[in-house]
Amino acid sequence: MVLGHPQLVKFLRLAYSAERVASFAYVGHAGSLRDADEIARVQKIEEDEWGHRRHVLEIMGQYDIPVSRWNELKYHVIGKVIGHNCYLIGRFVPYFFWGSWRVKTCANTLS
Repeated sequence: MVLGHPQLVKFLRLAYSAERVASFAYVGHAGSLRDADEIARVQKIEEDEWGHRRHVLEIMGQYDIPVSRWNELKYHVIGKVIGHNCYLIGRFVPYFFWGSWRVKTCANTLS
């Protein structure tokens, strides 16, 4: 079945790739922590993000929506940069980047 709503298709493709950013950021965040309980909580959130990605892919598959290779590459790099910066700057990076990312994403969704 083909989905005849270009804006929704765009958002699904974006959501799929953006979950990768979140997952990689949480990997870096967990790796930068020392407390075992905090690490476990962050790893659970990371697992949830990978699960969200699988669910979005299932929806995309139902409507024959292809994965955007450009988004995958772009968000792979962004996620890795954010994740690696967690080791350098600590807690500031995930809070700053993820907060900025959510504000931008919400603003794009509302416009």
